[in-house]
Amino acid sequence: MVDKGDAKIPLNPPLCVTVSKMESGNTHFRSYVYTGFKLGKSAIQLAEELQKVFGADSAPCLRTVQLWIASIKEGSFSVRKNVSPGRPRSVCVPEMVNKVENLVAKQPRISVRELERVLATDKSSIHNILTVDLRMKKLCSVWVPSQLSEKNKKDRITCCKQILKDVSVSKSGVYCVQDELWVNWDRVVSKNSSKTWLKKGAKRQKIVKPKLTPRKSMLLVSFTCSPARFSVTALPKGQCVTADYMVDYFKDTGNRFRNLKKDKIAFRDLLLQMDNARPHSAVRTQTYLQQTGVQMVKQSPYSPDLNLCDRFLFTRLQEHCKAKEYRNGQELYIDAKRYLRSLTETVLLHELGKLLEHCKAVIREGGAYVTY
Repeated sequence: MVDKGDAKIPLNPPLCVTVSKMESGNTHFRSYVYTGFKLGKSAIQLAEELQKVFGADSAPCLRTVQLWIASIKEGSFSVRKNVSPGRPRSVCVPEMVNKVENLVAKQPRISVRELERVLATDKSSIHNILTVDLRMKKLCSVWVPSQLSEKNKKDRITCCKQILKDVSVSKSGVYCVQDELWVNWDRVVSKNSSKTWLKKGAKRQKIVKPKLTPRKSMLLVSFTCSPARFSVTALPKGQCVTADYMVDYFKDTGNRFRNLKKDKIAFRDLLLQMDNARPHSAVRTQTYLQQTGVQMVKQSPYSPDLNLCDRFLFTRLQEHCKAKEYRNGQELYIDAKRYLRSLTETVLLHELGKLLEHCKAVIREGGAYVTY
């Protein structure tokens, strides 16, 4: 502190105060200091006079006056404060946005950190450009069943055209889809889904690790959308799905549909769709279906997205069954049949409508897989 009469002027005020005063110094303060210095006054005298008139809170401190006088001596002082450009308000200028867009177009998997290094810009600004200016999201790729050849794409287009031609939402009673599915007896719990809230010091719960060869049963499912009818059969233990077994299954399915109490369906009136698995495409199976007069929808290879069973039905059934524990295959079969028959005609027709729209999209994409 410097004692000048009754006034005490701080020699070394805090750095934040010094910076604040320097940044907010007004032109009249700077003019007064410049004039006073030229008249031979010292920095202490000038600081004292300013603080007496404007108060210690408003007037520049001694250190600020000393810095101004030093710049006067160097010849770099200006009465009007030179405003430094500082940090730009935003780096989201069109040039930077274009640079980010071009880099992402060339390398779609590039990370924000890599963009930061290449463009020498902070991550938050780059993230803002990606999400706000370019409206982009970084999403995982979609798994597809196979790499399609040109023949596969043509087959998919043919299948879609047949579905669109022969299947109508308003007249879909004869449209029948068939497929098979493995279902576990034991409850399927992932490590992430088994997390529980515990207090500090509490012991974690124990869950038996899933076996590599779990207990499971195969279900053979056929269904129509309108009316909603299901034919479900559990494959006996030790039995394989062969062409002969498929023929017996179709005979049983035909009897079930024919003997319905309401809305009976003749097997020969079905428009049957199934994939090209060996039991389905076997000569024995195809000969029987031709003899019965069933019209077939030839599903193209590697096209589970064109089959209602794979598109939604089996996913829902798996979600229902994986949360339960079954003692045997018969118990699983009864519960699966009860769940499938609980699906309403409205739900099935809605999914059929989505399939028809999907077929149109596949045709527009030239037979390639469509992602949403």
